[in-house]
Amino acid sequence: MNEAFICTAIRTPICRYAFALAQGDVMLAALALFAFGLGTLPALLFSGWAATGIQAILQHKHFRLCCGLFMIGFGIWTL
Repeated sequence: MNEAFICTAIRTPICRYAFALAQGDVMLAALALFAFGLGTLPALLFSGWAATGIQAILQHKHFRLCCGLFMIGFGIWTL
């Protein structure tokens, strides 16, 4: 799975810039990259919003207690 992610992470910017260069015009290339950036904006905003919500849950006292008890339980179970 990691190999696929790394390959995609490297290949995507290369393809994006190759597409922009293939436009043949500086303004069209800039417009293509701007459109790509605008298309990724909702995913970035959602990631930030989700990280804020997850952070609040992870810092909750009862959640941390339950995680600790699960760790102890799995530790005992694997003995």
